[in-house]
Amino acid sequence: PARGGHMAGRCGPRLTVAWLLLATLVIEVLKRGGERRGGGAGAVSGVREREPFSLHRQHHSVDAHEGLRVVPARHERRSAASGLDGRVASGASKIVPSADTTSPKEDAPRHGTAGDDKVKGTCTGEAHLELAGDVVVWGADHKVANAAACCERCRSKEGCNVWVFCGDAEGCGAKVGQCWLKRQTLYEGLSPGAMSRGDGTPWISGHLPIYSDPKDDPTGGVDVEMRKVDIALVESTPPARPRECGSPAVDGYSHVVPDCLVKSRTNVEFDRSEAARSEQVAWYEEHASYDGLAVAWGIGNRKPTAAACAAACRAHEPGPPHHGPFADLPCNAWVWCPVTETKGCFEPDAHTHGPGDCWLKFTEAPENAEVNQRGANDAPGTVKDGAPYGNRHPDAPRLAQWTSGVMLPPGWTPSNGTYGPRATW
Repeated sequence: PARGGHMAGRCGPRLTVAWLLLATLVIEVLKRGGERRGGGAGAVSGVREREPFSLHRQHHSVDAHEGLRVVPARHERRSAASGLDGRVASGASKIVPSADTTSPKEDAPRHGTAGDDKVKGTCTGEAHLELAGDVVVWGADHKVANAAACCERCRSKEGCNVWVFCGDAEGCGAKVGQCWLKRQTLYEGLSPGAMSRGDGTPWISGHLPIYSDPKDDPTGGVDVEMRKVDIALVESTPPARPRECGSPAVDGYSHVVPDCLVKSRTNVEFDRSEAARSEQVAWYEEHASYDGLAVAWGIGNRKPTAAACAAACRAHEPGPPHHGPFADLPCNAWVWCPVTETKGCFEPDAHTHGPGDCWLKFTEAPENAEVNQRGANDAPGTVKDGAPYGNRHPDAPRLAQWTSGVMLPPGWTPSNGTYGPRATW
């Protein structure tokens, strides 16, 4: 026992030192592990470095979403909403801030123009969306690394408030990297006009918080004489001119010959002088869609009222800067989607027609307009092979949503028109 006590006395200090070293090592390990686990808290306080997010990165040849706040597409938002206890459903896009943007408090909607230092905030984009608008910078010759860079180009380009980027190598093909800078009239509270959306759309789009005030619209329509079309009137005054070039929609507009329209009696007799156009009377019909060839694309061409759309038609001057096969034709018909139609207006075509969209058109014999939709679409002219319009288009509303009209000289009175080929699509 004496010997054992002696050994314990000799080893006691060494064991104490060893235990202290071991305890110190364990504490250090636990400390480092706690720091790693505490990264989430650091992120909340803004300490953790933000990481770029790329949606479906495996499908992109460029880092399409780096530095961009990605808003879920509409179908993804529905999926996310079905998550439980705040968890995001599988497949929903995440939302992350851009690394070089201002705080959310500074991202409030503004009235202004691109290129203005006041137009700042988070670059927000939506996948599977192609927004419409007049081209400011042609995308075929304008390629960038990712969607965030495309947004920045728009912010620095005068006149741009919409950008469209193609980053999906599989869906975009040769267009991958294209960055289109555009301009369209934006009203606060209304979604921008879109060319297409959904899984089949490879584009990513976004817009700047640059909104127009409807009260400041230069074509406010206050000096436009508006008269309602009498849909019981079967003859126009004077008698309707012939459609020398036929109905453009008879085969989906594929046969249209612009030169024929330029030489048509309707175009030749159109007085393009400012004085004559200022005297035109706008005849309108609610719950109706009139046919014609677009001299100014309607998607994204927002107007606050039907009168403003009519005034835009009257003010339209053919030729540059307008482009396309019908650029040399005047506007004598217009079609407007009321801003009260917050989900847009129905048409049996491939486009998405938003509230406020104003189509400026040319039609032969506007005094006898060709009608695509009217009222409940239950007239004999809307029946095809025994199938009523509503049966062919179950998504169509109870009443046509559009307001349409024609511009005629003083003293002219339009008829109720005729149903065109689109009425039986």
